[in-house]
Amino acid sequence: MKEELINNINKIHTTKLGSIRIQKNLNIESDVVEYIKKIILDNNSFIYKNGKNYYCENNNVIVTINSYNYCIITAHKLKYICKIANIKEINTKWDYEIDNASDDKNNYIIWKKSYIERYNKGYIIPYYGILNKRIICECTAVINKSVIQNSEGLIDKDTVYLMAFRTVEHYQGKGYFRELFNYMINDLKKKGFKKTTLGVESTEIKNKSIYQKYGFTSYIKNGKEKYPDGTLIEVEYYSKDL
Repeated sequence: MKEELINNINKIHTTKLGSIRIQKNLNIESDVVEYIKKIILDNNSFIYKNGKNYYCENNNVIVTINSYNYCIITAHKLKYICKIANIKEINTKWDYEIDNASDDKNNYIIWKKSYIERYNKGYIIPYYGILNKRIICECTAVINKSVIQNSEGLIDKDTVYLMAFRTVEHYQGKGYFRELFNYMINDLKKKGFKKTTLGVESTEIKNKSIYQKYGFTSYIKNGKEKYPDGTLIEVEYYSKDL
């Protein structure tokens, strides 16, 4: 996708009004076309196509370019928000996970159904990080014991269990999940919770290291969990005081 756009870099243009609008959006005075070309050619740019348009993200800026005539439609600063998700956003996120699942697609289909049922019953609180209307990261707080396996010692009136830490690959390591995590922790404190817990597979050394950096250092117990397809996994549980 990026190569296709770069191969046609000299076709990129915009209108006079478009140039004025983009200069205002980005607070720049330089030539808009040359400015956008530099963004496209930057090795750190993330370029993708959706419908009839190319999108290029770099350094907190998103550019929209018509894929047929290479006209720059608009460019503006990226807007990132953290929030508790609604049912429409939940469906969108789970459909994305199912589409991108490989070996365990059926598990994701089952997980989606049960997730929505639990959301509707008020058993979980889904937190999403949304960048320019695109869901890029998530985490779920579980407040009902029936949702998780081995729940003893993991959920009570003061304790909430966290799961489903996910970030779209391109946005990993850029601080977006950290911001979402902080938003979630502050919200849970306001709701009166005093402790959070989570589980991690014993073999996931990288994830354990990440969770430790987020403060999950107090070991609780080990236990076995079963996937919808019957697969058994060994899980370690840790806690973090709020």
